[in-house]
This record gives sequence, structure tokens and C-alpha cells, in this order.
Amino acid sequence: MRRPVLPDEDAAALAARILGSNGRLRVVVAPPAGAQLAGAHRSPATALVCLGGRDRRPLVTTHNEHGVSVVVDLNACFFTPRLATERLRVARAVARDERVLCLFAGCGAEALIIAATTACSKVACVEVNPVATRCLERSVQTLRRSKGDAAADRVEVVCADVLDDLAARARRGETFDRVLAPRPKGKRDGDRVDGAAADDDGADGGGGPDGIRFLEAILPVLTPTAVVHWTDFAADHELPACERTRTFLTEACARLVGAPCHILHSAKAGSSSVAARQYRVTVDFRLADIGPRGASVHPAGLPLRGSQKLRVVDEE
Repeated sequence: MRRPVLPDEDAAALAARILGSNGRLRVVVAPPAGAQLAGAHRSPATALVCLGGRDRRPLVTTHNEHGVSVVVDLNACFFTPRLATERLRVARAVARDERVLCLFAGCGAEALIIAATTACSKVACVEVNPVATRCLERSVQTLRRSKGDAAADRVEVVCADVLDDLAARARRGETFDRVLAPRPKGKRDGDRVDGAAADDDGADGGGGPDGIRFLEAILPVLTPTAVVHWTDFAADHELPACERTRTFLTEACARLVGAPCHILHSAKAGSSSVAARQYRVTVDFRLADIGPRGASVHPAGLPLRGSQKLRVVDEE
């Protein structure tokens, strides 16, 4: 249970009622007051408090979503079920034989759903938190039992820093048709600011210094018509247009590859705020443009092979 902390007597009574309502429940936990994520692993800075049931450590559970089981260590990994709709939206966009790269993969919910529900050829997951990657590896074994070898064999799990992994893949000439980039929130990302301060690149969906570093690393591993699902953070007044994020991506791509990106979709991801008046947003983009009669055109003007043509989803 991730809710505001109640007085001890109220919390204990609530936990008892929750446990009594479902015989499958074994423990009820809640974050302490002021709990936040911390460090490169995006894990809780303080352990969850046990309100009822056996206080076990490690606190590992299995989350079920869209027919897929996701193993989560609640005290060591970042995970939110509130992005279930967004995860399904992305999975439904994956076409047959696509190579998919999931950055900041965490416990791998996105990758597992894609592997289980699509005919992609590969889903590579990159996550720096070793506890999260172990959870993902356990989930892959569960996936093998429930969905078969074909689904499980699609998943590649790599425990590494995203920037280091992207650099290694670029050196090998490895490319992907779809990249999920749910980057972590920086200190200024999504801050609501006014006036001259709004020019700060870490505020109001401006991408921030971390954002540009990740974008620079992602671009070399994209196929000519690859789609990137880019996560950013924006203040409430920017919704739903996410104009600063769109501008950041368009201008950054123009500067880095010589052509602006083509925005396919932009919206708030999930219904809950990540901080006061701040929200997680997703902007989908690609570098190539789709010309008349479905002919794909590279930013440099080179025609693309038919096998590289992309099914466009949610294009505005």
C-alpha cells in the first residue's frame, strides 16, 4: 500500500481490514512520511513500514499486468502500476520483427509485456540496478513457463549504465526499430517557472542536461525509421501540448543529426503527479518522415527499403 501515512492505531486497523478482505494477502506496507526515491538505482531512500502481516526482508512481490507477472523488490526498485495504460499503448505499437530497446528498464514491465504480446524479434533491457535486473531475470523465467520459450528468448537483460551500454552498442553497429526511454527525473525537471527562469534547460519540460546526454547516446542506435518513446517531466500549465518538450526534441535532433524529428504523439503518462503540479509525459518521435504513398524518406533525403517502412501509431 503506497498511501499517506496514518496514525499508528488507524494504520494497524486499516491493515487488519485489508488482510481480512482477501485471503491471498500476506503483508500490508506503506512508505514513511516524506519518503522519496534516491540514488542512481531509483530505489526508496527509506524502507517501507510494515503495517500488518509478517515483516519480511527482502520485500519481494509479484505484480500482474496485462497477463504478465512482474517480480518487484519493493524496497530496492522503482515501480509504479499507474503506468499500466501507457505500457499497453506502447506494446500495441510494436510491429512484427521489430527490435526493441528498453532503457532504464527497472523490473522490466514494459519489456515483458512486449515480449509476451507481440511478434517482435528482440527486446533488450538495460538497467543499472542489480536488484531490479535480478527481479527481471526471475520474471523472464516465469514468462518462459507461462508463455513459452519463444517469448522468453526474445528478452535480453543487461545490468549496466545506460550511457555505457548505448556507446557499446553504437560501436558494434547495433540498431533498433523502437527505443523506450523512460529516463529518471532530474532535480529541475518539470519545475514550474516563469519569466527568464523558464529558459533553464532543466525546467518546464526543457529536457535538462541529463536529457540531452541521453538523447545524444540514443540517436546512433536508431534505424532510419525508428520510433523513440521519450519520457520527460512537465509542469501542469504545459499540458496537454507538452510544447517545450516537443521543441527541445525537435531542436536537439536538428542540431545533432541535421534534421528535426517528426513528433508522432505527446500526452501525459499516467494520471498521477510526480511532484506538486508536475507530471510525467511521453512524446513519441522519429527522425525519418513518411512521404506520399507511404514512401519512407531519411532526413538526408535517401529512400529507405520496404523492410524499413514503419507503421505509424497515434500520429497527430
